[in-house]
Amino acid sequence: MVIALEPAVLLLDEPTSGMSEVETNKTIDLLMKIYEEDPITMVIIEHDMRVVRRISHHITVLHQGALIAEGTYADIEADDTVQKAYFGEVR
Repeated sequence: MVIALEPAVLLLDEPTSGMSEVETNKTIDLLMKIYEEDPITMVIIEHDMRVVRRISHHITVLHQGALIAEGTYADIEADDTVQKAYFGEVR
């Protein structure tokens, strides 16, 4: 319904929270279809990195309210600062 209003930005906060794997995959597929049909800026707050990996073009990582990294999924996955912030050590 929101898409019918043709927003400039779509903000989603944890859109797959509490969903099963099947529901999560259907949600990801729907978001990708929406973007393919009419590219819209989507700002998605998400902690499930499987979801982030599948749908992101650009990632911004915050830790304790501060920006610690930006880039592609590969950039973020390899970033020592991100690893230390979220895992306590560099992996």
